[in-house]
Amino acid sequence: DLIIEKKIPRGVIGCQDPFARVNGLGIRKLKEAGIDVTVGVLEQECVELNRCFMTFHSQHRPWVQLKWAQSKDGFISHADGTPVALSTPFTRLLVHRIRAYSQAILVGTRTVLTDNPSLLNRHWPGSSPLRLTIDRRGVLPQGLRMNEGETPCYIYKTGNLREILAALYERGVQRLLVEGGASLLRSFMKEGLWDEIRVECCSRYLHEGVRAPEVPACLPATEQIFDGHTLRVIRNVHPESCRECEKM
Repeated sequence: DLIIEKKIPRGVIGCQDPFARVNGLGIRKLKEAGIDVTVGVLEQECVELNRCFMTFHSQHRPWVQLKWAQSKDGFISHADGTPVALSTPFTRLLVHRIRAYSQAILVGTRTVLTDNPSLLNRHWPGSSPLRLTIDRRGVLPQGLRMNEGETPCYIYKTGNLREILAALYERGVQRLLVEGGASLLRSFMKEGLWDEIRVECCSRYLHEGVRAPEVPACLPATEQIFDGHTLRVIRNVHPESCRECEKM
């Protein structure tokens, strides 16, 4: 309305808003007012910039980011599930940076039992995400660190990931970080309910333990090196007719 009121003659729009109440209405209103409108300038870059918002409104679920650290030989913990230090102080800082940008963080039952994590953002400016876990069998004890502090904690009694994502959508959560463990991560991958994976690969060998999930090599990925560790970021963009993707 302000653009029309100020008689701005030309508008350039990167990408169209997928929100049902907005989708195309503003563009049509500008054109009907006689404004020259160009749509689709740097469209892919604009979609990337607003990827969480786009996913939230087009798929009615949060943008899901899976994250784990693994050894050189592909393990994420000891055989009994107990944690092992696979990150450096700097790469742990990067994890808390992601937490600060996420609206919710989810871990599985075993992770809570073995790690008893607080899931708070302690090392980066910003707030902590909502803390979530799953307890289908009612095995989690009282006094969990997840329940400490002012940041809300929610425990789901269902293992149905689509139901959990639907509940987060209703709560307005646009960005979900899933930190494991391996079973929960594989469940998200198997159902295709993920958008990005961040894997930290360290130089340490464990020789045995809990295997990290396998990511098809055909998916687009970028790599960076921090403190001798390789950080791989994989996007859920599957090439057509890929047999490896079909196995997931």
